[in-house]
Amino acid sequence: MRQHEVFLGLGGNIGNTRKVLLSAIECIRDLDEVSNLQLSPLYLTSPVSSIPQGIYVNAVCRFETSEAPEELWPTLQAIELQHGKQPKAKDEPRVLDIDIILWGQETRASQDLTIPHAHWQERLFVLAPLADLTKSVVLPDGICYDVKEAIARFPDHRTQWAHRLDEANVDSACR
Repeated sequence: MRQHEVFLGLGGNIGNTRKVLLSAIECIRDLDEVSNLQLSPLYLTSPVSSIPQGIYVNAVCRFETSEAPEELWPTLQAIELQHGKQPKAKDEPRVLDIDIILWGQETRASQDLTIPHAHWQERLFVLAPLADLTKSVVLPDGICYDVKEAIARFPDHRTQWAHRLDEANVDSACR
């Protein structure tokens, strides 16, 4: 079976987000359909919302699978629910959000799935951790997208920012 290289974005800003993200990653790593999972460093990131809220912790993971997105998506949604995700309006604070960024060169445009994820190229909370996993990705149209070059062209790092979470600032930011 053909293997797909998958990139997921994970984030949240309610509760001990670091602990929640790492637990969700372990659940994904344990799935029989997933192999060779890699996790970016965690990042403290600015919310991209008009709703006042706290900072986020974000990461990106990469793995391989022979599954189609529609086959694995319900399992990923179940992992979100297992970790306390509640139905929320767009851009509201959340315990955990898992988004499919890219699924090989697959595309989807349905009510349940949009692949590639809309606006991922405009979000530092996706691009910064993605750059730790890969220099470039091949998009569904066959174009090679240079991630670090995209970050360098990012318009205004004052409105969106992403700082790698290191052990020195874990306790103050993630409790």
